[in-house]
Amino acid sequence: MSVVAVLPPPRAAHSISRAVHRIIGTALGVAVTALVLLLGPSVWVLIAVIAIGQFGAEILIGRHYGAALLFVTPLALTVAHLADPVAVPTLLVDRVVETALGGVVAVLIVLAVRGLARQRSRRLGGQRPPLNA
Repeated sequence: MSVVAVLPPPRAAHSISRAVHRIIGTALGVAVTALVLLLGPSVWVLIAVIAIGQFGAEILIGRHYGAALLFVTPLALTVAHLADPVAVPTLLVDRVVETALGGVVAVLIVLAVRGLARQRSRRLGGQRPPLNA
């Protein structure tokens, strides 16, 4: 999921920055989640975190992906923790590792596709191939 979340449409200019935003935003969101979950709050506090996370995500997702992840990550991890409680450190570390690996793989895919497109463009004499080719 972490790879697919940052893979862009063909020729999108923002793909690498989106991957970086996802990694940084998620890492910061995990830190926020740690501050909440490691304290062992009541279910009502967790429900409030979910509500705040949903509100913040809705407000920010169209403006700045990385900032939205400061809300999306605590929302997702809190819901996951309520649904299937696991050790909080495991939950947090898994999210950071999965996101970092996904972001790196996505960037490598984007760079490989762009490199192949450049090679193909050179072979075609600088003309841009159609998207469906």
